[in-house]
Amino acid sequence: MKELKGFAKVFLEAGEEKEIRIKLDRQATSFWDEIQNSWVSESGTYGVHVGESSQNIVLTGKFVVEATTTWRGL
Repeated sequence: MKELKGFAKVFLEAGEEKEIRIKLDRQATSFWDEIQNSWVSESGTYGVHVGESSQNIVLTGKFVVEATTTWRGL
């Protein structure tokens, strides 16, 4: 399953390069668990795909969430 967790709209001139940073915090890996009545961020390895669109991926990577956490509220 893929979900959009961040984006930046960038305009570049021909040959121009820019560094773009998109922060992925615990909300990016979280879901609402109705049984626990709390937010859950599960441990595991998460894939990251960067592209011009979901059909044109130009870079992939991954990051690891070491421990499962839960919390209530934002």
